[in-house]
Amino acid sequence: MTQRLLTQSCEEATITLTDAGSGSDAKLLKNRDLRVKGINKSGTDTIMIELDFGTSTTVDYVLLGNLYSSDNIDVDIRYWNGSSYVVDTSTTGTFANENRYFALSATRTATKYRIDFSPVGAALVELSCIFLGQKFDFTYPYDYNNSRVSLMRGEFVQDSAGYPYAQIHSSNKRRVWEVVFSLTASELDDLEDRLVAAGYHMKPVFFYDDNVDTDYHLCRLDMTELRAEQPGRDYFKLPMRIVEI
Repeated sequence: MTQRLLTQSCEEATITLTDAGSGSDAKLLKNRDLRVKGINKSGTDTIMIELDFGTSTTVDYVLLGNLYSSDNIDVDIRYWNGSSYVVDTSTTGTFANENRYFALSATRTATKYRIDFSPVGAALVELSCIFLGQKFDFTYPYDYNNSRVSLMRGEFVQDSAGYPYAQIHSSNKRRVWEVVFSLTASELDDLEDRLVAAGYHMKPVFFYDDNVDTDYHLCRLDMTELRAEQPGRDYFKLPMRIVEI
């Protein structure tokens, strides 16, 4: 069983788009928001997204948030080896608004990375955001007696003055994890560093839990600190509340 957090995105990179069309906006790819489209282009041209960090950056995964294609496209993940771009990972397929995770064939350290979308025919390609960096896998799964629920929210319709006058039941389920993880001291320090960089609850992160499904869920951490109990010398129990957006 695997539970995984992805906290790093392309926010620190300078993004250069090639053949992405006037409907695309590189800034939106940094927003950690699945409701917008940083890439929105129809045609046969290969769309290239260059991510230049300006310093050596270690990456073992790339996640493409809310990736859509109307037909088959080739997706290539490339890294800069100092003189040219080298393909690390490739796939071909049609994508239906997926949060698609790509594990690199090896951990790479490079200053630049590039993602290429090459339509096999004419295709509409859309993409909301890009996460890449080093994944955090929990070594020990949470206690299975912990709470995993689906939240179904009632949404209010407001008039022009902001007063609610009707309620709509939302059919969109949002998952909530209220769980306790077991960590060593070094794992707790590593997780804390990642969450500090992500601002704890300030920035959305992706969470994967194959106890539930095989999807990556964009979530907020409903917590402002790590409050871990220490039952043993190198053993910590960390409660976390993870809420899907």
